[in-house]
Amino acid sequence: MFGLGGLEIAAIVVVALLLFGKKLPNVAKNAGKSLRGFKDEVTKAVTGDEDEEEVTKKKKVAKKSTTKAKVASKKK
Repeated sequence: MFGLGGLEIAAIVVVALLLFGKKLPNVAKNAGKSLRGFKDEVTKAVTGDEDEEEVTKKKKVAKKSTTKAKVASKKK
């Protein structure tokens, strides 16, 4: 793969750890959260299931947006 041996790859890893060592845990944490969210959404799309909480949240958001629209139209 690209003509890199084990020693060169090890050197690249060491340099990367020195440069980004303190940020790597946060990057890994955020990547894990993103993958978990993606996996959950794909599973929901395939099975067609939605949590009751999510349906309730969507309904509340829809009510708020229609209420705001009504208030805005009355002000005009």
